[in-house]
Amino acid sequence: MWISLSRRNRQPELMDQPGLPADVHEKALLGLARLNRLSGSSRNFWPSLRQLAKSQSEQTLRVLDVACGGGDVMIALANKARRAGYDLEFAGCDVSEVALCLARKNAEYSGLRLNYFQANVLESEFPTGFDAIICSLFLHHLADSDAENLLHRMGLVAGRLVMLDDLVRSRSLKVDETV
Repeated sequence: MWISLSRRNRQPELMDQPGLPADVHEKALLGLARLNRLSGSSRNFWPSLRQLAKSQSEQTLRVLDVACGGGDVMIALANKARRAGYDLEFAGCDVSEVALCLARKNAEYSGLRLNYFQANVLESEFPTGFDAIICSLFLHHLADSDAENLLHRMGLVAGRLVMLDDLVRSRSLKVDETV
């Protein structure tokens, strides 16, 4: 079965509820981390980041994770960069202070020094000064106009690279299909 990407199947999720209690939000973020591991978000991003880091080996590559949640994708990428000997500086932004607290705890537990800051990328000025911008499992939460606006703004400020990893809701998806 082939999937048409011309129609999006947006569905409300637990994480989208305003006023979500912190403990419930943290559990949802832990579920998101499992989904990121299963979908291979960091594995999907790493080859392009590694190539970019190789191409500008004289300077530190700055990477922004938009809507970073609990920071799991960024932590996995920072560990890959460290093991490979590349100089990458990671920052993550999220609208949720609960998510940022969890991300900071996760980074500290992993022995990493990563920068996290609160930002509503849909409403405020977009963070600048980054060579690469990544975004994992966030666009499917947005209305079409918000998604288009975010993609446009990311493209304007990214120094070299924008990468996205998201999901397509369907009954069946061919295993070899790249979306």
